[in-house]
Amino acid sequence: MTTSSTPATGPIDFTQVESDVDRALSWRTVTPPFPGMTGLEPVLLRHISQLLRLVEQRADELPRHSVGRALCDSAANRTHEVLAAGPCGTTDQARADYVYDLGRVCSRLLDNVPGARP
Repeated sequence: MTTSSTPATGPIDFTQVESDVDRALSWRTVTPPFPGMTGLEPVLLRHISQLLRLVEQRADELPRHSVGRALCDSAANRTHEVLAAGPCGTTDQARADYVYDLGRVCSRLLDNVPGARP
């Protein structure tokens, strides 16, 4: 199990984050969405909060015009867009789409955290 420690949030279990992301991304193709899908939303939001801090911290440490910084900034910006937009409705499918979007931004954040993925 790979973990990272962030101040104020404790260690991040990247294996669990990957598992939750996989679950979120798999629900996009299921009709109707799984009943437990809504329970995954707060879990993903917590993961995103932790990962976003790491990615934004990493971006601050990288040279201003580097590719790595641009990737971190892009991932952070997309995350903020998805969080600001929220779900597009109250139907089960709208919630499932939102959980899928959360899974996608969480996955993109993971891509920008050194050591999070092999």
